[in-house]
Amino acid sequence: MAVLLLVLSTGAAFLSQTGTSSASITTTIITNQQQQQTIPQPQHQIPEKDTPQNICKTHDQPNPLVSLFPNNATGVLNATLAIIPIPLALARRLVPSGYSILESTYRSLLGPGGFPEGMYPVLLQAAHDHDIQLKAYGIVLDDFSRVGFEFPFLDLSGDGYSSYRWAPAQLISAGNDIAIDGSRAYGTRVSPARFEPECEAYQTLANGNTYFKGTAMTASASGSAFGINSSVVEDDNAGLRRKDDERSIELEMTRLIFSSISPGSPYPYPLDFFKNITNQPTFASSGGGCDNMIRLFDTSMSKGKFAPVSVRGRVKAVNVFPFVEGGELDLDSELDFDPSEGSHSDDTNGRGRQRKWEWIDVYGVQVATPFVENNYLDCEAMSGASTYLYEYGGLQYVLWPGEQLKIIYSDARAKTVGVLVSNDQEKRWERQVSFKSETHRYGDFDCHPGTPWVLAVEEDHTYPKPEDVKNNVALIHIETGEARHLRGIGQHDFVAYPRFNPTDMTQICHIHWDHPNMPFWERS
Repeated sequence: MAVLLLVLSTGAAFLSQTGTSSASITTTIITNQQQQQTIPQPQHQIPEKDTPQNICKTHDQPNPLVSLFPNNATGVLNATLAIIPIPLALARRLVPSGYSILESTYRSLLGPGGFPEGMYPVLLQAAHDHDIQLKAYGIVLDDFSRVGFEFPFLDLSGDGYSSYRWAPAQLISAGNDIAIDGSRAYGTRVSPARFEPECEAYQTLANGNTYFKGTAMTASASGSAFGINSSVVEDDNAGLRRKDDERSIELEMTRLIFSSISPGSPYPYPLDFFKNITNQPTFASSGGGCDNMIRLFDTSMSKGKFAPVSVRGRVKAVNVFPFVEGGELDLDSELDFDPSEGSHSDDTNGRGRQRKWEWIDVYGVQVATPFVENNYLDCEAMSGASTYLYEYGGLQYVLWPGEQLKIIYSDARAKTVGVLVSNDQEKRWERQVSFKSETHRYGDFDCHPGTPWVLAVEEDHTYPKPEDVKNNVALIHIETGEARHLRGIGQHDFVAYPRFNPTDMTQICHIHWDHPNMPFWERS
């Protein structure tokens, strides 16, 4: 759950990354020899010795969005994102009743055979938040770390296609009251915690692996900082624990030489999968509202020597909700667990059981992304973005750069292209329909700053037979609905990724290809 500015919630935001994209990446097991192959040392080196949180020094890059979105909270999130497959049956016991799981959505994103049958992808996010600012108000937040399990692809709105992410609990750096209180305002179970390392997204071990651990503070250890008595028992809302109870999440990862987009890579998850999950609206409780953190994966912050790195390793969790007593899972009953749920054990410490879990062969990615965030939103207002380009989807929305936050989006069910304009004072979106078409589909947008023109892939179904469908690159005037076609590209089976030249915006590029030469199949 994103955690920003409880007292300065700055408007509404919208995102529902539910349209599907295509990828035919098969899950495989890396051999021992492959596992030992690592790329050079991580991009961020750790200070030689720990420093207090309030003078924490980091090697994260500065926030590049401060001036572009001065009226919104922006920052940098440097994270290890890992997918933990658990049985669907277990996921349904953990997720609050009333929220169905959109299994078809995550399977369509990964393609045939891309995710094990009967399994569900839990997201583990271990991150360092850096250079968080709200420029228009002159506000800068202290850096902090956080870690927690998150459950994506949930049908919170009940429309059968809009994906939301449940993030019920977090460990957050002790001492950062704004981050802690901001997260609790959603109904999140927050545990003030200490982290290894304190000021970075991960540290490098002697064996070359990366390491990150968050451990909840005891009541006695955090009493002076949080104004509580050292004899207080564990409080789920405060997130504190007794001395004899450990609550922690630990991960150790091997950085792999394989890119997540390389042909023939054994890496099972494309970067777009993480982009989809991390841009889903996030909630913690039924009445706490939604958080919308728009994570940007295609900036200079994630290119060249800072490009995302695939990782594989192990994750350990002790007494971390919802993999503990309480919630939907009754640990006092006899449950027939399957080994695929992860290695787990129950320890007795005089008061009850501690729930320990360990997962191995966990794949993920380490990536730093800038973000724009909006807080405490109406969850129902954040559903609807989708596209059926080529029957399996495409980029459903684009963020319009400028002082007033706007999002251009496609709604495949309503057959519209629209604009969402942030009303900061009323903390809501004003939804404007640009145009509606019964025969044309649009997606894969790119904005031209300072003008109402937007690039998009256009799929013309005026004549619905597959052989008669036409694919174009279109320039759309978002205020009038006028669409102009890019001349001279001819007709192709697939058209994708139309973009303005980012240097001066005077040129346009795109990609097209035709059957049987599919670029993602055996390098054809």
